[in-house]
Amino acid sequence: VDSDYDYLLEGYTDVSKIVNDNPYVFQTYTYSIENFKCYAESLHGVVVKATLQDEQLFDYVGFLKSYSSIIYDLFIYSLHHEKEQSKSFTMADFSNTIKLLEQVDVSSSKQLKKLKESVEKKIATLDQISDKQISQFKEALQSLGVTPENTYLFIKGHTLYENVVCMFLKPIERYLRSKQFKQISELKKDDEEATDRRNQYKKSLIDIEFVLRHNTNYYDCFLMKKILSDIENYKTMNFSRSVGETS
Repeated sequence: VDSDYDYLLEGYTDVSKIVNDNPYVFQTYTYSIENFKCYAESLHGVVVKATLQDEQLFDYVGFLKSYSSIIYDLFIYSLHHEKEQSKSFTMADFSNTIKLLEQVDVSSSKQLKKLKESVEKKIATLDQISDKQISQFKEALQSLGVTPENTYLFIKGHTLYENVVCMFLKPIERYLRSKQFKQISELKKDDEEATDRRNQYKKSLIDIEFVLRHNTNYYDCFLMKKILSDIENYKTMNFSRSVGETS
């Protein structure tokens, strides 16, 4: 099942208790499967598959680390309000604040600067959490694998997918495809051959959202190791039980 916030709430709710304590329930640990599909280290491969171009235009890992660091403190506020079951700052409020409202210019940090301003303004409007509580939250989150640089793995998956990652993947896709079409046109070949090559390239392309949706290159994410460990524990538990029943 998708963990949502249940993994991080550590039994504060009935659902969280079930998700975290039941050995027959396997969870993503990320907010949802979409977070895995947006795993930073896999995104260059997504672009290559969609455009058939290996040019590295953008630091996907660096961008998502910066993005995560910017939203980290507000993420703590979001978790705090979820634990308190407060309606004054909902998960929807948090998700709306951390969206990128414009497609990302890969040569500029403008969107991240705007995001930082929005996050700081939102924090200023919230009832402040004591430094002691914040420190306790950070320690608890770190023990679960959450750091300022990987917070993106634990936010709402559809927000990350649609309003963050696609906001830089789509312009990169457009640029690389346009560049390739231009290079084909500039070849010193006759028009017919250039047209054939353009058509061939066009037929080979896959929409980047389709590639992202089917991305499975996230198995080196540290949270996948937790899932595999859960599966092994389940197999061991069932094997021991079956041996006990037959003896």
